[in-house]
Order: sequence, then structure tokens, then C-alpha cells
Amino acid sequence: MADLKIATVQFENASGDKIKNLATISRLSGEAAARGCHVIAFHECSITGYTFASKLSRHELLSVAESIPEGPSVKALIKIASTSKIIVLAGLFERDSDNKIYNTYVCVDGNGVLASFRKIHPFISEYLAPGNEYVVFDLLGWKAGILICYDNNVTENVRATALLGAEVIFMPHVTMCTPSTRPGAGFVDHQLWQNRERDPTSLRAEFDGLKGRAWLMKWLPARAYDSAIYAVFSNPIGMDDDQLKNGCSMVLDPFGDVVAECRELGEAMAVAVCSREKLEMAGGFRHLSSGFCNNCARAASEPRGARSPFHPFFLAALYGRYPNPAFEMSAAEEGGIRGGYRGNSRGVIATLGAFIGVTWYNSIELLILILLTFKKYQGTYFWSLLITTIVGVMIHSVGYLIKDFDLTTATWLPVTLVTIGWWAMIIGQSFVLYSRLHFVIWDNRILRFVLGMIFTNIFLLLVPTTVLTYGSNFSSSDRFVRAYIIMEKVEIIGVSVQEIIISALYIYGTSKMLELNPVGENRNIVLQLFGINLIFILMDIGLIATQYSDLFTYQTTLKSLIYSIKLKLEFAVLGKLVHIVNRRGGKPESNPNGDMEVSDFVDTSHITSDITHANNTSMRHNPPPPNMRPEDVSIAMFEHSDRNQHILDDSPSLSST
Repeated sequence: MADLKIATVQFENASGDKIKNLATISRLSGEAAARGCHVIAFHECSITGYTFASKLSRHELLSVAESIPEGPSVKALIKIASTSKIIVLAGLFERDSDNKIYNTYVCVDGNGVLASFRKIHPFISEYLAPGNEYVVFDLLGWKAGILICYDNNVTENVRATALLGAEVIFMPHVTMCTPSTRPGAGFVDHQLWQNRERDPTSLRAEFDGLKGRAWLMKWLPARAYDSAIYAVFSNPIGMDDDQLKNGCSMVLDPFGDVVAECRELGEAMAVAVCSREKLEMAGGFRHLSSGFCNNCARAASEPRGARSPFHPFFLAALYGRYPNPAFEMSAAEEGGIRGGYRGNSRGVIATLGAFIGVTWYNSIELLILILLTFKKYQGTYFWSLLITTIVGVMIHSVGYLIKDFDLTTATWLPVTLVTIGWWAMIIGQSFVLYSRLHFVIWDNRILRFVLGMIFTNIFLLLVPTTVLTYGSNFSSSDRFVRAYIIMEKVEIIGVSVQEIIISALYIYGTSKMLELNPVGENRNIVLQLFGINLIFILMDIGLIATQYSDLFTYQTTLKSLIYSIKLKLEFAVLGKLVHIVNRRGGKPESNPNGDMEVSDFVDTSHITSDITHANNTSMRHNPPPPNMRPEDVSIAMFEHSDRNQHILDDSPSLSST
């Protein structure tokens, strides 16, 4: 295998000025070719500029992005490679046929595109989608790979690319001299750059300290050594939009030694010769030749689908942990909190579509049942049930449909729909549960406690989450996102605990009823009511589990589905409660003709008004059985007044005065 002569470059790019940046790339490519280089590598987004993208809307970023290989910048790059007779690697924002935007790095020669790689862990803009595969390609008899910026901070990404056969990994960056949680990180004063000719010492001290090169050298040599690869690091120097970058583009050999580096305080080029002998002599090469890595290499050589063992998301299977919580379905910044779903998994897309589809099916069925079942549209129970279904579940799911599938560039629309739907869904469901609680709980102190709990949680949980939702989507600050991740988990626990408490009260109340009706049909009805409320609790626990698994995109659409199921179960609960109250109030089993007058389930002929606000004087002379309030019996009987008026007349225990 012939040696490979590579140039890595640093230069000050112009934000958004592709023509100027391509002119610089063309000039430097010619210089590298004149020095006998086979390949030249430029930094991340060297064609378009990088940091300025953080300030662009989705529409603006789409206008900057180009298709590959049809876009004008890639065609210009191919022409540069052809003219200079050198292979060129450079970066830009890519737009695919679905208008998804990627941070992409391309390798071209005079004949066309040799390879392109989409950054797996994009950060600079909420509108960027992550790549979903590693890339290894032939490069003049060598195997080359590409990883962009933060992709290299994850050791598993470098190792996986090496296991796929890469001997040289190009590592384009726009990094250093920015704030971070690590000690010593921070911006470098722009004035030092302006005064670099007058005072180079102060600037060099900042560039080489913990804000810059000293941090880089803590980990970059280890990537080259551990995986026995040549690491070609490229980084801009000077102002990238409003941030100062320190360059120090370099090439490291498989021993982790720097063999060439740009040390100038300005545009520069470092040239290194890569030889096969170093690859085989390196300690990392022996590790890669071990039995474990041979098995991994064989697996890596198989055709890779969207979810193969060497897909980045499955590195957990090899190394016991996930490469980055932001990837695919995480709840971190790039996991769907800002923008929609950014992966390419058909399974995930199908799951989201199924959740939303079933939610709408349930909601439409509920809407029809509600409108046909209640003959009088009034009362807390009716309106809370209706609002929760239409304004809550349906709007909430529509909001996430628009958001997850990027159906609009107007960020405010899906965010507002989701927020309105979530408020209506949570508050409405709580009032649905509360409005029928008095059937089984007759202590007014408990009822007042439940009502107070609902209003308290509105202010403690819903209001802060709403503020953080809008902050996360309309502010570039990551503080909102970090706070939102924490607050949403607190909120889902609080809301679930609230509903678990109410369901537990139903279970307690129905268990007391069971003590009064230990045998017979009433026992079966009470047990069914007990089971339904237990299902409510289990669904809440499942929602909490999904939330804490950081499956953000799944759990957002799952919420709507679960609440649509809860509302459907409400009709079963309503039917059982009416049945119990009728029987406890002394309703006869059948009419004189022997036909059953009251179904076990609520249908369109039964309910004539809201079950929580009926009033009847039928119990004035005949009190109900022990522990049953008179109004409970009269409510249930009033609900059946159209078909069962003769029951009130015939039953001595329920006759009207």
C-alpha cells in the first residue's frame, strides 16, 4: 500500500458566504496539490460557516442547506478537485428530499462524491437531524472514515469506525474556546485576536491553555492510539460568527503522536505522510486484532440496516452504555424537545403514527358516545368529559403530529397546540374523576381535599412546565432545556400521583361497598369497578416508567393514547356506578313484563342529564340504605327517568311524594 500524503488546513471562514469560502478552499487545495499532497481536509461546515446557524430559523437554515450531490457547492468542490488534481474534504449543511437538515461532511475527487457523512450528534441548531450510520470508504488504497466534531468525543464512535476498517479518520471540528462544564473552559477575548500581531504572546497563551489546545490533547491522542488510526483534525482559526476559534489543525499517528500541526496565528496548512508500517506497529492494532474485535469486525462487515448492531444506537450492546443520550429517542436537547423527531427509523415513525392514529380513533368514538349518550348537555361530568376529549386528547395529539413530523416551520403552532391540549387533558381528566367521586366517597372533607389538590397542581406543575416549554423552543439557551427535562419528570409524577390518589379513593370506596354487598351480582359489579380503577393506576405507573426511560418522543404521543383509553373506560365506570346506585336504592330487577329496564352499560336511552347535578325528592319519606346519600339514589334514578318512570311509580321504596 502506497503512503498517503494528507494536508489539514485552518482558515477563517465567512459566515454564510459560500462563494468566499469556496474561493479559499480552491486556493488552498491548489497549494496542497503543489506540495504533493493526495488529500486536503477542511473543517466542519467550512463551505457555509457554522456558528451563525444557531441564530437561523428553520426556513433560513433550509435556504443555506443544499442537496448532495446535486447542490452547487458540491459541484464547485468537485470542480476544484478536478482542477487541482487532489481529493478534497469539506463540510456544509445538507437538505434531503424530505427537507430534513444535516451537518454533513463530503469527500470528493474530480469525478464526483466519494463519501458523505452526517453528524451523529448535532448541536448548533435545533433544526438539525442526526445521522444514523458510520461511513468507511476507499481512499487511494486506504480505508477512511469520517466523524464530525463531538462524534469524536464519544470513544465508541471512533472505535466502531475503526472496527469497520477505517485506517484514517477525518475529524473536522469547530471547537474550543467556548464555555463548558469542564474546568478552565470559556471564551477567548475577541480583542486578543484583533491585537494578535502586536501581542501574539497573550493570544497564544489563551489558545494553548485549557480553553484550547491543552484540553484537546487530553483526549485526541488517545483516540488515535486506542483505535490504531491516523487522526486528521481540522479546526478553523479566527472569528466564526461571534466566537473566536484557535485552529491548531493537526495529524496524529497511530501512536498518538502529533506528526504535523498548524501553529500559526492565522491561515495555515499542516502536511503529514501516513504509512502502513505505523498502523501494524501500534498497540491499538494488536487490540483490534483480538478475538473480541475480530468478531465485531465480522459483524460490522455484514450489510447494515437502520438498526444493525453497528448502528450508533446499538453501541450499548457492545459497551454496556449508550453513546449519547441525545441520539434517537432521548429526552436531551436533540431528542425532540426542540423540533420534531430527527431519526430515520421506520419503526419509530410507524409507532408514532400508530399511537396518534389509535388516539384519534378512540377520540372520535368517544365524541360520538358522549353526544349520543347524554340527552342534556350540562353539568361538570359532561363538560369535563367533552373538553378532555376534544380540546385535550385530540388537540394534544395533533400538536405532536405537526411537531414530530415537521409539518410546519411555524414553531409556535405545534408548541401552542400541545400546551393547550396538555392543560385540557390533565385538568379535564382530573375533573372527570372528581365529578363522580361522591358516588363512593361521602366525606366532604375528602372531596374538598381532592378539589384543592387539583387546583394546587395546576399552579405547581402546569404553569412552570409551560414556561419552560416555550423557553426551550424559543430561546437558544440550553438552560431552559435542562430545566424542562427535570420539570417534566416532576410534572408527570405529580399528575400521575394525583390521579392515582383519586383512583385509590375509588378503590377504597368500592371496597366499602363490597363489605355491604359480599355476595350476588353487586359483588361482581363492585369488583369490576375496582379492576377498572386499578387499570388507571397501572397506566399512570407505565407513563412514569416511560418518562424516566428518557424516551421523549414515545412518551409524548403515548400520553394522548393513554388518556383516550382512560376516557373510554369512563363509560364503563359510569355504567357500573349507575347500576350499583339503582340496586342499592331498591330498584326492582325488571318491569312487570319481565324485561330488564336498566342495562349494565350506559347507552343512548339511559342518560337524560348530567349524573352529578340531578336532583330528586323521591327519597323524602323513604331514606336509602345505610351509608348511601339520598341524592346518590335520586341522581341515578333521574338518569333513567325517560324509560323508567314507571319504576319510580311502582317501587314503594322510591315512590315520589
